[in-house]
Parts: sequence; C-alpha cells; structure tokens
Amino acid sequence: MRRLLFSYDRAIGETHNLMLHAGVRDGCATCAGQTVGGCCFEGIETGYDRILLLVNLLLNCPLPDQREYPGSCLFVGRNGCRLRARYYFCVHYLCPDLQTRLEPAAKTALRRVVGIELAAGWEVECAVRGCLGSAGWQQVNSS
Repeated sequence: MRRLLFSYDRAIGETHNLMLHAGVRDGCATCAGQTVGGCCFEGIETGYDRILLLVNLLLNCPLPDQREYPGSCLFVGRNGCRLRARYYFCVHYLCPDLQTRLEPAAKTALRRVVGIELAAGWEVECAVRGCLGSAGWQQVNSS
C-alpha cells in the first residue's frame, strides 16, 4: 500500500505541476471563486465516496469542513481543489475557456499525465477496497 500511495502521490504532483505551468490551476481557482455554476458547483462534492476521501487522508490531505466560497464545491479553495486525490471529472475536465487558451501540445501533455495519475489512483482505490473487504467491512460506500 505504501508503494502504491507513493506512486499515486508522485503522479498527482506531476499533474499539479503541469497544470500550474499551463495556467490551468489558476484558471480553475479563479473561476471557482468567482463563478457560481461552474464545474466546481455546490453539491458536486457529494459525489465523492468514502474510499476516495479515505485515500486523501492516507495521503496526509486533511478534509475541509467549511466552504471557502459560497455556492462552490466544499473542496475548492483559493488555490483550486483542496483535495489531493480527485475524481476523473475533476482532474480531466477542461472548460471551453481552457480548451481555447491551451496550445494543442499542452493539452496532449496534460492528457498524458492525467492518465498516469488516474491509473495510479485506480490501483490505490482497488487496494484500499481489497484491504477493507479482507478486514470484513461490508458496504463501505453505503451511507
């Protein structure tokens, strides 16, 4: 598990760095802080299940308990998402504005690192589910 978490965290870091240099992180943070109804809308956080929230804790990422921006996702902060491990949509989606602003080479590079991150995240999630299943936990995702 430690090896998987290390690999996942490293992949997340690569995605974050590329998004930072391409201006994606700042664009998303600005939009989320100023635009009600963007992709980081209030309520989207309810789609995060307990497993991915647990993975964030395993990555030493505290879970916020208050919104920084009314009308936005609970996890959005002034620098973008406050979670370390995020779902496919949150990592992969580029709004029309970013699609237009980014050069094709930057979009290709982003798709590559995002794919690596998502694959590493899937491995961690499967391992966590396997550990919980072998420990006798039932219905981990049920409320």
